[in-house]
Amino acid sequence: MSLKGKSISILSAAALLGALVPHAYGDAPLSDISNSYAKDAINELVSKGIIHGTGDGKFNPTSDIQRQDFAIIMAKALQLDLSHPPVTPTFKDVPKENYAYAAVEAAFKAGLFKGMGNGIFGAGQNLTREQMAVIFVNALGVNPAGKGRNLTFSDAASISAWAKDAVAAAVELGLIHGYPDGTFNPGNRATRQDAALVTVQFMNDKAKADEGSPQPPVVPPTTPTSPTTPSPTPTTPTPSTPSSGGGAPSGGGEETPHQNPDQAAAEPVKAEIAALPAKANIKLSDKPAIVQARAHYDALTDAQKALVGGIAKLTEAEQAIAELEAQAALDEQAAAPVRAEIAALPAKADIKLTDEPAVTSARAHYDSLTDSQKTRVGDIGKLTDAEDMIRDLNIVAVAKGNLQIVYNGVAEKIELPSAQDGATITWTLKNMGQSSIVDITTGSVKREGLNENTDVVLVATIAAGAASDTKEITIRVKAVTGEPETITSKAIADLDFSTIYATQARGESFQVQTTDFQSTPKHFTISDGKITIPVDLTWNIPLGEFTAGQVVGSAVDSFIQDYCNAHGIDLGKRTLGAVGFGDTFSIFAFSTGSASSVTLGGADWEYFFPQSQYNGTDIDHSKNRTFNVSDGEHTATVTLVSRYATMDALVGAINRQLQGASVAAAAEKVNDNQFRLVANSTDILLNVSGADKNQLFEE
Repeated sequence: MSLKGKSISILSAAALLGALVPHAYGDAPLSDISNSYAKDAINELVSKGIIHGTGDGKFNPTSDIQRQDFAIIMAKALQLDLSHPPVTPTFKDVPKENYAYAAVEAAFKAGLFKGMGNGIFGAGQNLTREQMAVIFVNALGVNPAGKGRNLTFSDAASISAWAKDAVAAAVELGLIHGYPDGTFNPGNRATRQDAALVTVQFMNDKAKADEGSPQPPVVPPTTPTSPTTPSPTPTTPTPSTPSSGGGAPSGGGEETPHQNPDQAAAEPVKAEIAALPAKANIKLSDKPAIVQARAHYDALTDAQKALVGGIAKLTEAEQAIAELEAQAALDEQAAAPVRAEIAALPAKADIKLTDEPAVTSARAHYDSLTDSQKTRVGDIGKLTDAEDMIRDLNIVAVAKGNLQIVYNGVAEKIELPSAQDGATITWTLKNMGQSSIVDITTGSVKREGLNENTDVVLVATIAAGAASDTKEITIRVKAVTGEPETITSKAIADLDFSTIYATQARGESFQVQTTDFQSTPKHFTISDGKITIPVDLTWNIPLGEFTAGQVVGSAVDSFIQDYCNAHGIDLGKRTLGAVGFGDTFSIFAFSTGSASSVTLGGADWEYFFPQSQYNGTDIDHSKNRTFNVSDGEHTATVTLVSRYATMDALVGAINRQLQGASVAAAAEKVNDNQFRLVANSTDILLNVSGADKNQLFEE
């Protein structure tokens, strides 16, 4: 039998990209190989004790294989003697206590491995394509010397010198193929499932070779019923049909003549190739059938191959598998770091806000993957859990930062919110013995019986989803010892203390009576004081679905834009504009303040506008009020710059500023037009001063 006919020829480029790690665990059913194209091979090797799962009910079919682990597989597959390893280790990195020691020594003794030089085997290194080729050529006992000169791969120069002859021999024998782009990629790594598939095929074919049996499936000729002596075998292939002579053979019945042995060998291989899917429909799951078809074809003689005919469908299928595996390798290369990034995230219960950058990075990297790459990443439940926790933690953090309680020390009730910024708030007392002072369920405060001012610590539990935190807020409940000093404001008729912001120069037109300016053209100019823009309305402007004000405003704005374009003015920096709403339109300057102006001129400006000059206004702080409140130790500058809807709102604003400055006083509502400042205790003397003091308080 020729070497090319040996079972090792079933190897393809993809089959040499695998890795397998045996483990000493029970052979429980494997949960992650149902979609593997090598499922049957994996189960067969497990049943024979050659390989095992990873100990967690999985096989990890797409992970890499290391050199010492492949030595174990080859040693078991070739039934090498593992019972008498040498006393002294051959390699420095595979000591006697190494789990692969006996297998590595046996494989070295059998000539399958030669090591990496300097007494190093290369334990822990992933197996490469060129190493695999050398191992199998060694297993065949082939002398590859000088064959390296026949290599035609475009990257042949990248094949290691020590491996070139073996790679060439492996290619010549059909053990391994290159890629469709003409490269060999000697350093490519492999998967566990491919190693399992190759090992089973190697073992089966080797068994056949040892027994001298042919490799491709051969359909035997039909056994005639009579005569018992077979007819002479024709020298050329003949169809399996009755003889054209018309007579029935002796012994009764019609006999099927013997088929040419070459034809009998070729027909099932031809049918096997024909049954392969078209190249466009090839999937990775078709690989075992393609590898098997190639093995059966390569095992034929030249005469049998001639009877098979063209094998373009097989070579196209092999190319498709190589392309799919190359893409799968790229997908895995992209998916692996993302999978590791997600795996490195803390469990949901351990997530902290400081993990947010890592979670955000993992999500960004995952979202940038293609769908096939995302499939290889697998379950991202850990990422989504982390994102949920980060969201909840952020809600809690914001709520905690914004949660405040305003209490002046003497009010009979304190407002305890049940929600804040999307989080729920529950309240407890740090000292439950103070429940007679503050009723946490109603917020009522009882000062009767207090001999001195008492600090009460309220504990807020802030929760959102799975996240929660607490915040302690201390209020001082004042003892009933006498009346503290109070300062009452004047009656305030208007609670509007807001700032009036600067405005644009803006002029609104009269109601537009017509948009037909064809018979009565209108001409006017618009100026900002530096440029003057002519507007000439001389056509009938159609309304379409718009109002008269909108179309005229749009036409005027077009003249402004055309002027800017004609004079090299960036439209993003233009100073004038026009816009229409309803039955009127407006012209305006983009700047604000008293320097902002629009001046109209020309013959017909009065047709559209009531006046020719429009100016903006400056910011107006005249309604703002400021006063100071001092308790003798701290001073708060109270600034009122908003419109307050009620006296309660005004009092709340004053109290926030008093508390921010640690002034020992609080504002209270007297009525809808007055408030008063109340000292926190009888020994505090309040003082009010500041620019607007006399406008708000009596002398």
